[in-house]
Amino acid sequence: GRPVIVSNTPGMEEVVIDGEVGRIANFDTDEKAFADVLRDFSERPERWTDMGRRAFAHAVQRYSTQAMSAAIQSIYSELLEKPDHAQAKP
Repeated sequence: GRPVIVSNTPGMEEVVIDGEVGRIANFDTDEKAFADVLRDFSERPERWTDMGRRAFAHAVQRYSTQAMSAAIQSIYSELLEKPDHAQAKP
């Protein structure tokens, strides 16, 4: 139930929705970015709490065992439905 603060590295925007479930900052080129994010959260603690609730719900929705199992099952089902799927022969 906590928001995350991550560096702007490839792939992070797929996991963290900036401003909704956490913050993405460009730490490599802005040495103040991390401090700015922490200052924002300390000045507005209600934002930290709200973002944490959304982060938890987001994580459960996308990354729980049930969600991941359903996603994997969907991939397998899609692959098996392709017309060029060859049956394994003994």
